[in-house]
Amino acid sequence: MGSTGGAEDPEPVVDITPRAEDEAEADPAPRWLGPLLVVGLPAAVAAVLGWVLYWQLSTASAFPATDSRACPGSVEPLGDAADRLGVRVPADARDVHYLTSSAASGKPLLQLAFRLPPRELDRALEGNGLMPWPSPQPPVWSATGGMCGLGDAGDALTRWTGAVPASGGPLRAEVSTGGAPVTVQVLLTAES
Repeated sequence: MGSTGGAEDPEPVVDITPRAEDEAEADPAPRWLGPLLVVGLPAAVAAVLGWVLYWQLSTASAFPATDSRACPGSVEPLGDAADRLGVRVPADARDVHYLTSSAASGKPLLQLAFRLPPRELDRALEGNGLMPWPSPQPPVWSATGGMCGLGDAGDALTRWTGAVPASGGPLRAEVSTGGAPVTVQVLLTAES
């Protein structure tokens, strides 16, 4: 009785609870990082690839790439642009080439180059509301080398002028004769 103690514990009690600073050293990455890399990274890559594909398809021209008449950079088919502007493409036009632009580009909305027999010129241009522009000097052929399918200007340059039926903007035609057999080459330019 005299002793208050019993048997002493042969082993001291050891605290095995990790300290907060030890946890930080042992696992430096947050717990959400693993699932993010496994799920989030592939999802982000797929989203970026999907956006790039969508952008490529949506900015591609809406008309078939097989339209050999379209100059590089055209943004819409000739029929759509001509209908929207109220410009008529002559039925007997040959070697037709065109370039369409958006109004925001600051370029002409439509540049249309074609060849016609000389006897059809007046009817084709007057059908678009154009009249010969009196000028003491022949105009400068503004599109030489500037539009696909357009040859060098020949002789007897003339200029016709009028208005775009749909918008009232300037509509011009520059006409050159030449070639064998003799044809007229026309560059019709419609602006907004």
